[in-house]
Amino acid sequence: MEERKREALEKALNYLERQDRSCAQMTRYLARKGYEEEVVSAAVEQLQDWGYLNDRRYADAVVESSLERKNLSRRAVAQKLYQRGIDRDTAREALDEGGGEKSELKNALWWAQKLWPRIGAEQGKDSRAQREKLVRRLAARGFSYDMIRQAVESVTRADDWEE
Repeated sequence: MEERKREALEKALNYLERQDRSCAQMTRYLARKGYEEEVVSAAVEQLQDWGYLNDRRYADAVVESSLERKNLSRRAVAQKLYQRGIDRDTAREALDEGGGEKSELKNALWWAQKLWPRIGAEQGKDSRAQREKLVRRLAARGFSYDMIRQAVESVTRADDWEE
């Protein structure tokens, strides 16, 4: 078992060379490589003890990258974290510390400004239909209605949603 654990640790360290991973990602990776459950658990525990695996640090990095560089919504980032094996409490903490409403609004505005020129330039459509299309596009990206409303109003300069 010690030999298998050493092999698993080598594989794991090579896997971590490319980028940081969550404990769940590492567990899945080592299991796919054919290591037994007890070897995988021991290797993941050792990596955590050494500080190579830390789900909170990983979640913080994903939140920062996703909100600041990829302009995603908080909901989209949360989904990304869940898919990578981060538990809800850790994800919520990382999102609360790393991405407040200002960040979410900034990202919603960024997407609205990017999408509006194409949507707004479509011929033969009334402005309400164009705004509704923009709302749908932003909602599909996971932004909350409040963020969508602010972004759409800002980009379209439309205060009256009841036209």
